[in-house]
Amino acid sequence: MTTTLTQRVGYKLVYEVEQGESRYISLPTGSLEADDFVALSDMVDVGKLEITFSTEDLDVNPEAEETPVSTDAFMSAMSVISSASETTSGLYLDKADFKRKHIALWDIGNNLAVSASEIGVGVSQLMPLVVAANTRQKGLVACEQPELHVHPRVQVAIGDLLTQIENGPSSLIETHSEHLILRILRRIRQTTGSGLSKGLKAVKPADVSIVHLSASEEGLQVKRIGISEDGDLVDDWPMGFFDERDDELF
Repeated sequence: MTTTLTQRVGYKLVYEVEQGESRYISLPTGSLEADDFVALSDMVDVGKLEITFSTEDLDVNPEAEETPVSTDAFMSAMSVISSASETTSGLYLDKADFKRKHIALWDIGNNLAVSASEIGVGVSQLMPLVVAANTRQKGLVACEQPELHVHPRVQVAIGDLLTQIENGPSSLIETHSEHLILRILRRIRQTTGSGLSKGLKAVKPADVSIVHLSASEEGLQVKRIGISEDGDLVDDWPMGFFDERDDELF
């Protein structure tokens, strides 16, 4: 994720790496040996078991007295058995080491990992575009209204996401966001006037194509809006898209 967008939304993308051992354990179907109890304790939540023992054969005398065994005592016994020698329980079918990694979200302010369902819907819906922009080096990434449900300060940062990624893919964006377009026009203006801050990539009119689509009696109307070297719109925006702001302010 670009630094600007990270600062705006308060989250960043990180790699979550999980490493460990997978164990495949068969369900017990008969009497158990000592090693089998190690497999049993590995397979189930022992804290939810009620464990008892009896000195008598319960198959012969099911009414015989049974003595409860505490969870701590059971786990202590299993630890002794498993550490004495490698378990030979037939319940263990196979073991395999694993290492998995995937992209996760990190809450910068609270310094903890979060899921997409725990953050604003706008930010979570923006993540696929962020991932594609940062991982794809060619091709075309298409996205419909990435500005939905995010603050205007995030919308302008999307403009930088689309123009500041080095060696990124081409982007086809359907948007109603004035903020997003104004940020792109600002970068063009700064490029022409040598006003780009250090670390920002130059943006020229040839790098951007703004196309307006509208319905009419003749069908879909397509109009490309020209951009000057100064970062201004050469043509008037149809249907007063940008004029609404001026009308409200002045």
